[in-house]
Amino acid sequence: MDKEKIISLLNKDIEDEHGAIIQYLTHAYSMGEGEMACEIEALARDEMRHLDWLAETVVELGGVPSLKRGTMKMGDGAVANWMKNDVSLEEGAIKQYNEHIEAIDDPKIKRLLKRILSDEKAHLADFKHFVEKAQ
Repeated sequence: MDKEKIISLLNKDIEDEHGAIIQYLTHAYSMGEGEMACEIEALARDEMRHLDWLAETVVELGGVPSLKRGTMKMGDGAVANWMKNDVSLEEGAIKQYNEHIEAIDDPKIKRLLKRILSDEKAHLADFKHFVEKAQ
């Protein structure tokens, strides 16, 4: 796969990480103080770290990182519904990272995406727990 195609795939990942950051922080801040809000803020920081790693990789490849905002699923005012939307976002991220890992042949980038995928799987479990907790 050529560099331009890899950059394009990584920029899609960056955009979706950006969307997740905004979505998760909006949900956490809307909840106010509390344990769940703090945990969701921590997950947003993980997504920020992913965005940083991906942006550094795009630059190393000679590209320009996109800071467009990707997929977001905000939902209505019920916390349980927000958490269900966050589950859906993580499921989409897992699917997309698996596809990008399969498509990209660069071993260093594959390792990075697998590392991020591992975090996304943990986030999915966290948000599923939050759905139960919020009901």
